[in-house]
Amino acid sequence: MPIVRARRWLRTRTSTIALLLTFALAGVFLGTSRPVAAANFTPACGDTAALIRAIEQANSNGQPDIIALQPGCTYTLNSAHNTTDEPNGLPAIQPDPGGGAPANLLTIEGHGATIARGDGSPAFRIFYVVAGARLALRDLTVVSGRALGGGALGNEGTADLLRVTFSGHSSPETATGELALSTESAGGTPIMGRGGAIFNGASATLTIRESRLVGNGVAGAGGAIYSLGALTVERSTITGNRAGNEGGGLFAAGSVTIGASTIDANEAQQGGGLFAAGGTWALTNVTVAGNTARSGKGGGLATAARSGSAVTVNNSTFAGNHAGSQAGSAGVASNIAAETQTSVTLSNTIVADPLPAGSPNCAGRIDSAGYNLQHPGTSCGRS
Repeated sequence: MPIVRARRWLRTRTSTIALLLTFALAGVFLGTSRPVAAANFTPACGDTAALIRAIEQANSNGQPDIIALQPGCTYTLNSAHNTTDEPNGLPAIQPDPGGGAPANLLTIEGHGATIARGDGSPAFRIFYVVAGARLALRDLTVVSGRALGGGALGNEGTADLLRVTFSGHSSPETATGELALSTESAGGTPIMGRGGAIFNGASATLTIRESRLVGNGVAGAGGAIYSLGALTVERSTITGNRAGNEGGGLFAAGSVTIGASTIDANEAQQGGGLFAAGGTWALTNVTVAGNTARSGKGGGLATAARSGSAVTVNNSTFAGNHAGSQAGSAGVASNIAAETQTSVTLSNTIVADPLPAGSPNCAGRIDSAGYNLQHPGTSCGRS
C-alpha cells in the first residue's frame, strides 16, 4: 500500500505541474505575461546617424523604447531620410508591434538637446507619426523644419509633447524670404501649407504641455498648429507665429482644449491668435493678447462662417488684439469675431483694450454665462 500511494501521489504531482506549465504558456500567447521592459538607446552627442538607427530599431523591436539624447547637444539633419507623406528628416514613427495590437510607445528624452535641419539643407519635416503609432517627446528643442504639413511634426497617430520647444519652422518660402504659396499642383492650382510647426490629422491625438511654439510660419493656415483631430494644450505658450491666411497661432476644426496657456503676438489675415474652423473648443485660464488680424476679423479669435464651431471661454483674458486695416468695418472686431452659425460663450472673462482705439471688442454671436468684464463698450453682450 505505501508503494501504491506513492505512485498515486507522483501521478497527481506530475499532472499538477503539467497543468501549471500549460497555463503559463497560455499566458505568454494570450498576452497576459509580464510587460516587456523598455529598450534603451543612447546616441552619442551629435551622432545623428545613431539617432536614426535607434528610431529604425524602435520601429520594429516589439518593445516600448526610450531614446536618451545627450544633454545640450545638437543633432543636425542635412537630408531627408524618407518621403512618407512628404520628405522627413527622421524615420517615420511606425506602429510597433502593429498587426492590430496597441503600439508600443517611443519616448525621446531630450535632456535639453536640439534636433535641427541643417542650414542650406533641402526642405523636409523633422518628425512624422503614422496612423496607429505613438510618440512622446520630452525636454527637447526642434528647429527649422520646412514642410507643407508641419515643419516639426506631422501627426496621424498619437503624440505627447512635454517641455518641448518648436521654433523657426515654416512652409517653403520665396527667394525674398516672404511667406508665399508653397508649391503648385500639376494643374497650376496653388497649394497652401498647413501648420508651420505642427500638422495634426483628423484621426490623430496631440497633447502639448509646458511647451513653447515660437517664431513659426506658414503660407496657408495655422502659423504654429493646424489641427483636425483631438488637441490639448496645457501650461504652454504660442507666440510670434505667422500665417498667410487664418490662425496665426492655431487653426483647428476638431476637438480643442486649451488650459492655463498664453497665445500672444501672432499674426494672420483672420484670427490672429486663434481660428475656429469647426469642432468644439474649451478655453480655461487662457490669455490671448497682442495678436493681429492683418486685414480681417478677430485679432484674438475668429470663427469660420457656417462651420458650426462652438467655443466656450472661461476665466480668460482677451486684450490688446488688433483688427488690422479693416477695423471699424461691418462684422470686424479686434478681440473676438464670431461668424454666422457659430457660437462663442464667455464666462468670468475679460475682453478689453481693442486696437486700433475705437474698434469694437466683439462682433457676431457672443453668449454670456455671466461675470464678464468688457471695456470699452458693450459689443460682447451683457455681462
